[in-house]
Amino acid sequence: MSCNYEGLVFAAGTGLSTYDQTSSTMAFLGDFPPGMRAGGDLTYREGRLYMTTRNNELVEVDIDNPANSTVLATFPDSIPLIQGLATFPFRCDSIVTYAIAGHPDQEKSTVYLLDFETYTLTEICQYNRFNYDAATSSECMLPPCELYADLDLDDSSGDSLNNYTVFTCASPVGVAGPDVGTFSPFPLDSMRLELLGSLDGALEYLSSSGAPFISVQGNNTASLLFINQGGATAGSFSQAIRNTLYYNDAAAPAPGARQVAVSLYSSFYNSLPSLSTIVLGQELLALETDTASVLCFGAEDGSVSLSANFGTPPYTFLWPDGAEAAQRSGLAAGLYPILLTDSAGCQNTDTLYISQPDSLWAAIGSAAAFVCGDNGTLSAAAQGGAPPYAFAWNGQPGGDTLYNAGPGLYQLQVTDANGCAAAASYTLAGADTLFTFGQAAFCQGESFAWQGQAFSADTTLCTAYTSSLGCDSIHCLSLVFRDTSLREERHTICWNESLSWEGLTLSADTSLCRTYTGANGCDSTLCLRLEVLERAGYLEAAICEGERYAFGGRLLASPGWYADTISLAGGCDSLLLLQLAVRPRPAVAIQVSGSLCASPSITLSASPAGAYAWSTGAGSPEITVGQAGSYSLTVTNADGCSAADTISLSDTPIEAGFRLQPPRCPGQANGSITIDSARGGLEPYLYALNGGPLQAAPQWNNLPAGAYTLLVEDAQGCRREFAFLLEDPPPLLLALPADTTLRLGDSLRLQALTNAAAPTLYWQPPDFLSCDTCLAPVARPLRTTTYQALLSDSLGCTVADAVTLFVGQRSGLYVPNAFSPNGDGRNDRLAVYGDASVETVLSFRLFNRWGALLFERSSFAPNDESLGWDGAARGQPAPAGAYVYSLRYRRADGREVQVEGEVLLVR
Repeated sequence: MSCNYEGLVFAAGTGLSTYDQTSSTMAFLGDFPPGMRAGGDLTYREGRLYMTTRNNELVEVDIDNPANSTVLATFPDSIPLIQGLATFPFRCDSIVTYAIAGHPDQEKSTVYLLDFETYTLTEICQYNRFNYDAATSSECMLPPCELYADLDLDDSSGDSLNNYTVFTCASPVGVAGPDVGTFSPFPLDSMRLELLGSLDGALEYLSSSGAPFISVQGNNTASLLFINQGGATAGSFSQAIRNTLYYNDAAAPAPGARQVAVSLYSSFYNSLPSLSTIVLGQELLALETDTASVLCFGAEDGSVSLSANFGTPPYTFLWPDGAEAAQRSGLAAGLYPILLTDSAGCQNTDTLYISQPDSLWAAIGSAAAFVCGDNGTLSAAAQGGAPPYAFAWNGQPGGDTLYNAGPGLYQLQVTDANGCAAAASYTLAGADTLFTFGQAAFCQGESFAWQGQAFSADTTLCTAYTSSLGCDSIHCLSLVFRDTSLREERHTICWNESLSWEGLTLSADTSLCRTYTGANGCDSTLCLRLEVLERAGYLEAAICEGERYAFGGRLLASPGWYADTISLAGGCDSLLLLQLAVRPRPAVAIQVSGSLCASPSITLSASPAGAYAWSTGAGSPEITVGQAGSYSLTVTNADGCSAADTISLSDTPIEAGFRLQPPRCPGQANGSITIDSARGGLEPYLYALNGGPLQAAPQWNNLPAGAYTLLVEDAQGCRREFAFLLEDPPPLLLALPADTTLRLGDSLRLQALTNAAAPTLYWQPPDFLSCDTCLAPVARPLRTTTYQALLSDSLGCTVADAVTLFVGQRSGLYVPNAFSPNGDGRNDRLAVYGDASVETVLSFRLFNRWGALLFERSSFAPNDESLGWDGAARGQPAPAGAYVYSLRYRRADGREVQVEGEVLLVR
């Protein structure tokens, strides 16, 4: 049975009934679907009614129309019949349902946790008592979703949900805000406040003065328990929280956060904990500033507005000059240490900085040191202050450059964005006309060119100039011409002779002059011209690579200089020099454009420049041919050196011989294609498979089965494709029987069918098999088992298949509920019957209704009527009526089961 939140009681059998406790009336709501029958218990959960059945099913009951009730899940055969359901709504977010299964043959029960997401059972415990039902009055109560404590109703502490946060440097301090509240739909039994995350150990604790009708246990410890003594309301518990303080007696409390958890309790319900976070530390008190910097360097017009974070307001701000103020003005730039104090006496010192801009600086620069006229340019420079800058020249606004400036004094005024000013001055100088003079001396016979005119006599020349700056200058030059003299000597000697002249010994062609200075300052010059008659000759010659040149009795093949001495009449020998050059031959390579296999004609060409001579008689760089054969070309370059090249063209179609190796096993990629030979066309050949890149290697490995196209290309670009098929070997087949459900103790032959000629087979797991390497083993599993067969053939190819044998755990034991020992050959004995799941009947005893033992047999096989009770008691026929039997048997899986029942003896 179970009840809903309105107190209506439900009962079930083959249908659903209700009992109204207020009116003491019973009502039948309707039948369940055919075949559905309550077999265990009912439970009410989150507004829905659930039931277990005789078939060990979980059903959601349709209260309005029980015939529409739905099966949610069927529990496994390994789970005994569920006979009890109980639901406990501990909290709004925590509703738990327990399922209880009894073991009548073992006098014990198992408690499971029922997961309503997956409808699965998790075993919790077992106890030595057989239970047929379970019930709890909490099923009839709504979950307490409104049971909680809010430590800061207006969230003024900055924390979220029902929590509270306080920052302080010292204790005691309250654990909640003044607006704390507690809420519960039921009377509160108790409340617990527990200190968590203590950083100073036993020196931290809680203490409370409580509230009316509430007692406090655990004062001055880390855990306080508040107990309702009768008459306490939710408001009383709120007052108790307000009267609770956190203490820390450490000389120097460890900085950081610790928490106080607040939990409410009502009957067996409890709230989620609300958390009070207490943060200790001097540095938590923080200074916040809003500053205005000094506008101009050295001024005193800065200002600041101060505020604080954390701690307990109100705050005081102590300045270095003793003033206490949150706002100050007229401040100079610099550092100001501020002592911040809150109302709890917590202090922290922070330094305030008032900044100022750099000092404003101005300067003037000139493009030239002086000017000629009004063509000067002055530039202004500014630095520091607060850009951008404004410029004024001699009181007139302008830019940072002043053009067309004449000589004079200039004043510059610079103003920055804050209105700060700086000045600079500069004097620009003018320039006078410049006079320069010079003199040049020459000897007689020399001349001097001046502005397109030649001068050879003494004179003075002057010219006026204007510089790029517009300044004038005059330059004058005085010319002076002096007397001079020249004498030359000529001598001739043989190459092995020498000449002494003016203290010098000369043996090579020489042109030499000695200069002597006269009294007038001009030089007198004595010159010598000496000629050495060597009769040396010079010869240049060139040959082509690979040729020889005859010179001085030798055959020369390398470039360089060579000498040969020749005796001549007159007493002087002659020396002949040869410079030999070796000219390169042209590099000739005939290029082929097109192929005779693809077009009726192709083009042959060569790139080196020169004279061309084809074997066809043509003399052009390229020719067009239309027949196979041999073609040659001779090219002669500008040096007269020549080279030749020959090419052979073929129009014979390409043929190829290849070997195909299909994959060893179906679906594998270990096939290969090998080109054994290629002929026709022109070597060398390149190969490509299925549109891949061309390659010289004639083999491809690791190929799967499929259609392939082989491309063969010769040196002329002629191509031919070959199509073929790599076929997979016949698939390796393995077929096992379909998945089958067996009763406990039954067996099944697992016949494996295959097309392998010499197969090797392994079964996994080998449990309950007559053979784990046979093609048709007999399986007699005691539990549901999935067998996997792995088969391989002589090539190493493998295939696998699996079959699952589902084993029902229900015993097939049967004892008739009536028998008639009247000698008619039908139902004359009360025997025990069973299928293969029943291995041995350990004991079978019959009692009358007064408990007297009438019949007993032990350790016998079922299904033997001769071993049953013949209806006699102490040699006399037992009277007709009801009798009780007690039977214990062993199952095929080794489990022993106790069964009791009634039987009717009919006469």
